[in-house]
Amino acid sequence: MDVIAPIRQYWLTHIIELIPGDLHYVEKERIEYMIDSMLNEINKDYFDSVRKSILDYILKDEAEMKRLGIQQVLDQTITWGDDFYKGIEPDEEWKHNVMMARMLMSENLCICSQATLELMRIWREKDYYQTLLVNLPDAADPPVPLAEFNSLQKRQTDNVRALLGTEWSKSAGDILREELDNLDKDQTKNFCDSVAALMSTQVRDLVTRSINKYVEFYKRFQKPEGAYPSPEEIINREYSPDEDFEQTFIILKLEKDKDCIKFGEDQMQVQHDLVKVILFMVEKINQIPRPDLGFRNPEQTHLWDIQPDDEIVQAAMKDVKEIIMENLYITCKVINVYDEFNFLLTEREKIVEFLEIKPYDKAVFLEKITKYQDTITKIREKMPFEIRMSMFLVECEALNDSLVDECNVIITLMLNKAAEYVQIEIS
Repeated sequence: MDVIAPIRQYWLTHIIELIPGDLHYVEKERIEYMIDSMLNEINKDYFDSVRKSILDYILKDEAEMKRLGIQQVLDQTITWGDDFYKGIEPDEEWKHNVMMARMLMSENLCICSQATLELMRIWREKDYYQTLLVNLPDAADPPVPLAEFNSLQKRQTDNVRALLGTEWSKSAGDILREELDNLDKDQTKNFCDSVAALMSTQVRDLVTRSINKYVEFYKRFQKPEGAYPSPEEIINREYSPDEDFEQTFIILKLEKDKDCIKFGEDQMQVQHDLVKVILFMVEKINQIPRPDLGFRNPEQTHLWDIQPDDEIVQAAMKDVKEIIMENLYITCKVINVYDEFNFLLTEREKIVEFLEIKPYDKAVFLEKITKYQDTITKIREKMPFEIRMSMFLVECEALNDSLVDECNVIITLMLNKAAEYVQIEIS
C-alpha cells in the first residue's frame, strides 16, 4: 500500500456529489452506512486495480517472469496498438438512427418535473402505496360466513375506489392546473399524457399488489403434495392438546335434507364467489377519470384500464381456484362422518309402516326405542359440534340437533302409539 499513490480526493468528492441530497424516506444512519460502505469498496477496488496494473506491467518482461518463477500468464493484457479493435464499429446508418432517436426522445419525453414528483409524494404520504383493495383476515381472526367475507372485500374495494376517484383525482387535478401555467401550449398534451401514464401505473401497482396479496392469502391453506388431513384425522386431533388447529376463514354448515345430509352452501358457488373477488377488484378500479378532464378535452377520458384477460389476473384466478378446489374436495368428505346416521333420514316413514302392524310386540318396541336413545347418546357424546378443516370451519351443531330431534320424534311417535294401543286393549 505504501508504494501506491492514494486515491485522489476530488474523485471521491465528484462521486459523492452524484448522490441525491433529499432522500427523505431513508434514515440518516442508513445513508451514512451506505456511503461508508461504498467508499470502502471504491478504495479497495482502486488499490486492487493499481496493484494488478503494476503486476501486469512487470510480467511483460520475460526475465522478471523467470525470476519470479511464473511460467505462463493467462489472459495477458494487450499493449495499446498491438492488436486490432474487435468490437462493433457503427456504420453511418446506425449513427443516423441513434441521432434521430436522441432527438425524438428530447422532444417527447418529460423529465420528472415538480408536478410528477408532487404526485409521487402524495401517493406515499397518503399511504396509497400500502393500501390494498382487499381486507383479509389474520390467522387469529375467527372465521365468518361466505356472504360476510365477500361483503367485507367489496366494501374495502369500494372505499379505496371512492378515495381514488375523489381525493386523489382532485389533488392531481390541482397540481396539473398549477403546472400548466408554466408550460408552453405545445407541451401540454405530452405532459398531461405523461401524468396520466404515471397515475395509471400507480393504480396498476395498487391492483397488482392487492391481487398478489389475495393469492398469498390462499397459499396459506395449500398443503405440499396435497397432504390435507381427513375429517377423521381432524376430529381425533381436536382431542389432543399438542396438535395445532387448521387455519380457517369461512364458515360452512351441514344440514339435514329430506333424503340426505348436505352442506347449506353450494360448493361450486363458494368457489365462484371467492374467485370472483379478483374480477370485482379489476372491474371496480377501472374507469378512473383523468385529472386533466376538468379543464381540457383529452382523447382518452380515463386512466388505463386493466382487462379481465390480463396475464396477472388470469394467473391469480387460476391459482386461487386450484387451491379452493383442493380444500373443498377434502372438506366435502365431512359428510361421510355422518354416514352411520343416514338411516334416520327415512326412519320415520319406516316406523309409521311398522306401527300399522298389530298386535304390537313389547320386546320389539323396547328394542327400537333403546336403539334411538343410544343413537341420541352417540350423537351428543361423540359427534363434533364443528370440524376445523383447512380453510373451512364446518359447523355441525345444527345438524346434530336436527338428528336428535328426529330420534325424539320417532320415540314420541312410538310411545303415543303404544299408549293408544294399550288403552284400546284395556277397554
